[in-house]
Amino acid sequence: MLALTMNQAPQSVDTCYYNIDEIDFVDEIEIMKQKEDNEYKCGDYALRRNLEQMTISTSSVSMSSMSTHTKPCKYTKMVNNNVEINSSCRTTMCEWCFRVVDHFGARRELVEIAMNYLDRLLNKFNCDRTAYKLACITSMYLAIKLFNKKTLGIASLSTLSKGEFSIAHITEMENFILRALAWNLHPPTSVNFIYYFHTLLPSIKDSAKQTIIQRSCFFAELAVMDYYFVTHNASETAFSAILNAMDGLEISFFSEEKRSAYILAVENVSSLDHTSKIIIAAREKMWNLYEKSAQFQLHDNQILPEGEITEVNTSH
Repeated sequence: MLALTMNQAPQSVDTCYYNIDEIDFVDEIEIMKQKEDNEYKCGDYALRRNLEQMTISTSSVSMSSMSTHTKPCKYTKMVNNNVEINSSCRTTMCEWCFRVVDHFGARRELVEIAMNYLDRLLNKFNCDRTAYKLACITSMYLAIKLFNKKTLGIASLSTLSKGEFSIAHITEMENFILRALAWNLHPPTSVNFIYYFHTLLPSIKDSAKQTIIQRSCFFAELAVMDYYFVTHNASETAFSAILNAMDGLEISFFSEEKRSAYILAVENVSSLDHTSKIIIAAREKMWNLYEKSAQFQLHDNQILPEGEITEVNTSH
C-alpha cells in the first residue's frame, strides 16, 4: 500500500517558495517545458534494460573510463546479475525517500527531484539492486544538498542506510551521477507546474484554492511513486493532478463555468489538452493509485472522479 497522505505539512517544514509576481511565468513555463522535452526527458528504461551492456556497481569505480555523456564505464560486480531491479524496487526506495524528507523536515518535492536523477541514470545504465539502492540514496542526498535550506550530512545518509554504504561509497556514486547526468540537476517538477498553474485560478474562496493545491500535490506525489509516470512530462502530471483535484469540489465553491475557464487558461499557457489520451490515461492511473493509498483507507470520504463525495465502507 502506498503510504502517502494528503495531510498538510507542519509549519516547521522547509516549504517551497515561488515568487510568481517577479517573473513572467508564461515565459518560465515555456522554458520548463523545453527542459522536460529535452535534457530532463526520461525513456522507458525498464523495457530495454536487458538490451543494454553497461552495468554499474558499488565498488571499484573507474571514472577515467567515463565521459560526460553515455560512454560505457567499467565496474566490478558485487552481486549476481539475476538480482535485478523492478518497479517494486523503485516504489520501495521512493517510500524511503519520503520518510527521509519527512523526518528531516524537508519539502516533499525533493523526492521528485531525486527520482528524476535516479530514473535518468537508469535510462543510461543498468544496475543491480545494491547499486540501485546506493544510487537512490545518493540522488536524495544531491537533491537535499542543492535545493534544501538545511543540508543533510553525508554521514547521516550513511547511517540511514544502516551501514550498508559508507561515506566513500556515497561520494563515489555522487561523482558518477553528476557526470552521467552531465550536471543537469534542475529538473522542472510537477509541483513547479502546479504552483504556476495555481496562479491562473479564478476568483474563488481561498479555502477552495488551498484545497485544490493540496490535492494536486497529493496526486503528484502518487505519480512520483509509480513507474508508469517516468516517461511522462512533469507538466502532464501536474495538469492531470489538478484536474483530479477539482473533482469532488462542490459547485458552490467552484462553478462549472469557472472550471472550464480555468482549464482553458492552463491549456493556453501550456499547450496541454485535457481531452488528450495521455492526460485521460494519467488521470485514471492516479485514481487507481489513490484507491491503493493510505489516504483512501484512513478517510471515510472518497473523492470520486465523477465529482461526487461518497462515504466509503472501510470495515472490509
